[in-house]
Amino acid sequence: MRPSDAEHEHTAGSAMPAYEVKWDAEALLLTTRVRRALSIDEVNEYSTTLARALAEVPDGTSFRWLSNSTGYEPLANRAAHAVYRSILPKTLAEHGLRTSLFDLYEADVAVRHERDVTCRTIAHVHHDTEKMKIFDERLGRENERYFSDENSARDWLLEH
Repeated sequence: MRPSDAEHEHTAGSAMPAYEVKWDAEALLLTTRVRRALSIDEVNEYSTTLARALAEVPDGTSFRWLSNSTGYEPLANRAAHAVYRSILPKTLAEHGLRTSLFDLYEADVAVRHERDVTCRTIAHVHHDTEKMKIFDERLGRENERYFSDENSARDWLLEH
């Protein structure tokens, strides 16, 4: 399968898609990009699109995830952000990875392996360089890191 086999984008009246979800079967890499604040409807569409892409991952697969939210501003739509911020941690927990983001809230979550599909590493990317530096220092670990540059994040993922 080529990367375009599971490529989904959503554009709401602009040339730049609000989000993108791409499964690259050859690299075993899931890439998600959220480029701006989303409406609640868009968050729900993103969640559905992410679930569809993960359904294309073969049973028993161990994959990497590049989660890029460069351009996303959580305070632009607080109601949508309240829904959006739960998608990634919940999805990771369903695929065998307890994200360090739960450490921010001391949350207890059940980790399982849906269809024996496991996320082995994740790289989070955001444009707030200082925030990502602090997150990486406090929350980064062997299988989860925080970056402000997508290329650095991708390089790290492909090494792991």
